Amino acid sequence: MNTKPFSGQLDRQITLQHLQQTTDELGSGSTEVVVIGVTRAQVLHGGGSEEVEDKVRHIARAKFIIRKRSGISNQPDLQVLYNGRVFHVYYVEEIGRTHLSLHSRFNDE
Repeated sequence: MNTKPFSGQLDRQITLQHLQQTTDELGSGSTEVVVIGVTRAQVLHGGGSEEVEDKVRHIARAKFIIRKRSGISNQPDLQVLYNGRVFHVYYVEEIGRTHLSLHSRFNDE
């Protein structure tokens, strides 16, 4: 069970982003990274694993606990930029009325 962190535990800076599909006038599509905002977070590392399918992939898991923000939900293509790595959020969990836990994974491919 997750508990709300003390304000001093939100000691890391993260950037919240999402991927947006765009189409130009010629009909070709592209993906654009849109910054939602920069906020403070508590980072909880959840371990990692390796998968082998024609090559080795390292997967790291982390939870980012942040104060609740409007516009953050279980939306597709939500990601967190932390320490130069992009973590893909696969689940957003509410912690009480004031905080969110962003469950994410990082692939080194």
